[in-house]
Amino acid sequence: CNDGLFLAAASEYDGGPQGLCVDIVSSECGVEVAPTVSPTVAPTLPTRPTNTAPPPISSPIGCAKSWSALKSSITDGLTEGIHNTFFLCPHEVFLAGEDAIELNARTEGTKITISCASESGDNCLIKGGRRHFHISGEDIRVAFTDITFEGSEEVSILAAADGASSLMFKGCEWTGNKGPSAVLIYHEIVGDAYEVESDISSLPYPGKSMEAYFDSCYFTANKVTAGVIINIGGTLRISSSSFQSNQDTEKGCVQCKGEDVRVELRDSCFLDNHSIVPGTIHLIDGAKITVNEYNYGYDNKIPASLPTCSDIFVLPLGEGCDSTACSGTCSTFDAQRCSIPGLDMQEGMQENSPLCHDDWAGLRNAIVSSKGQKSSFTICDGATLEADDTAIVVSGNAVTIQCAEPEDTASASCVIKGGSSHFQLEGSVLLKGLTFEEAEFASIVATGPSSSIATFQECTWRKHSGEAIMVIHSVEEELTDLVASASSSPSSPGEAMTVLMEECLLENNEVTFAAIANFGGTLNLIKTTLHSNSGLVMILAVHEALVGLSETCLTQNSAENRIIFVDLFSTLTSNNSTFGAENQATASEGCDEIFLAGALSCTGLDDCEGDCEAFTSPTCSLSSTTNNNKDTKSNEAATEGMSVALLAGIIGGGVAGLLIFLGLTWYCLKNRKKRKNTKKDERLATIATGSTEGMESSFQDDEISNLSFH
Repeated sequence: CNDGLFLAAASEYDGGPQGLCVDIVSSECGVEVAPTVSPTVAPTLPTRPTNTAPPPISSPIGCAKSWSALKSSITDGLTEGIHNTFFLCPHEVFLAGEDAIELNARTEGTKITISCASESGDNCLIKGGRRHFHISGEDIRVAFTDITFEGSEEVSILAAADGASSLMFKGCEWTGNKGPSAVLIYHEIVGDAYEVESDISSLPYPGKSMEAYFDSCYFTANKVTAGVIINIGGTLRISSSSFQSNQDTEKGCVQCKGEDVRVELRDSCFLDNHSIVPGTIHLIDGAKITVNEYNYGYDNKIPASLPTCSDIFVLPLGEGCDSTACSGTCSTFDAQRCSIPGLDMQEGMQENSPLCHDDWAGLRNAIVSSKGQKSSFTICDGATLEADDTAIVVSGNAVTIQCAEPEDTASASCVIKGGSSHFQLEGSVLLKGLTFEEAEFASIVATGPSSSIATFQECTWRKHSGEAIMVIHSVEEELTDLVASASSSPSSPGEAMTVLMEECLLENNEVTFAAIANFGGTLNLIKTTLHSNSGLVMILAVHEALVGLSETCLTQNSAENRIIFVDLFSTLTSNNSTFGAENQATASEGCDEIFLAGALSCTGLDDCEGDCEAFTSPTCSLSSTTNNNKDTKSNEAATEGMSVALLAGIIGGGVAGLLIFLGLTWYCLKNRKKRKNTKKDERLATIATGSTEGMESSFQDDEISNLSFH
């Protein structure tokens, strides 16, 4: 541009600054005396970073004010081999027609920039139509800046150029688009028909497609069937962009296919998007995610029947996936907050979501999307959430899951029902006011480390018929066979998490193993009731577990072996104001209370030697217990001799009967206390020193091989 006015464009390409060259309109100089002397030596010019001259510029002067004007200017003004720039006038609505604007070139070095000419920073709007732009050809470079694409009926951008071509969007937005996708990257070598269904796995693979780059773009409220962006064979780079509230997408926000596909994600946010397959980003047939840095996701929803993966899901090569079956690898977004300012849902959803959940899938996706940060999740009062076979994994360290406060004075009711397990707890969590029913394996599986604490307040468990109601275990792989795990050498003794149950109720459950199975964790029951439950054991403590009971009541429970079983290397830490009545333990040998195993040579719970520790309160103070005023059965054995002696004294009517009563009372209490303290001292000494003959402080395979719970 030697003899004109150069207008620099907003974008810059390789080869130097780009823009418009406006010709000088006059053919002669209007100054009365023109300069006649030229310098004899040309001035020194700055050296360019490259040795290529800037390409010539060809573009219509001014900006287009309508769709037809834009289409005409591109059709008539596009020149191959150079950089073409076209502007849209601001404050105009470009109503797209049925046919897309064709951007086609087959000459190396062809560049096309389409930009909004707004100085205020507002986007220009292209609206409606079947398609907006169709990009094809070889080795073509196309860029769009500051344009909003709205309401296309099929595909807004069809990027069909070859693998040597590239496409860039900066500051662009897609909203309200329909059809298969908003952006389709698919090399046109496969033909001109682009009937893309939701399942792209059946489409022929074209080899390498063009590269696409999205920077500072927004995809909002699109209702597409296949994916907001479909990439078949191309390289896809997304940075500082957001995908929010895109509904009815059958295969995620971004769906990619092909061994040539590489996906790079940086500093982007994915909020409240819906998909029928796992993953907001869904990769198949060898597509790879190569960069996943500082991306954030929240409340992205997938069907409850599929694996819990709302972030990045990679399907193995050759495998299929639909709404009923899918298996692959899940990667999570790594950011704790969305870095893009001004997005809806950001602060409220990340800190304390005001929403309440009334379906299992919504609750699960909200918890998974929180990425373990401090969060609170509320279940709607009166809601019944039908669980599936995949437990919700809670990995955060300050997570609350609670029932919403009722609007009236009636008590809240939030029910989680069915499924294999309800929650798998890996971090510190508070669950409050929830009712759990009918889990097929165990309602709660607590697999976190010893530093994690799970607290249950005012929770209820009913109608469970699986192996357990709650399992505390630090080794997830050993959960498949609880009986075998309890009977084998512990891999991580004493390293499971802590569970605290306050004012909870376990009633009318028929489990096959234990109501609460504690493998090496810490269990504290406070003001909690176990009523009318059945199983092999009510509470099991093995593998150096700790158990504490305070103001807790056990009534009308039946166990094939023990009501509460504490193995040799586990410890009963407290037994304060506990009550028991009408409990039945088939193999208890008179101990329907707390059995403290005294030897490692047990061949089964039914013939273990040990001590029976009594419950400590004659009544139950908890109103939820149906037998709160009955005499404790734990005191029956201790007072049986006293009762007989008292009766004899009354019948005798004399001092002799009274002496017999006092003598038997002293004898029973003395011997019971001595026996209990002796056994307890032996247990602690054995654990501390390992000096007892034939026993060690840790389980050995040959010593444990005869243990069985059957």
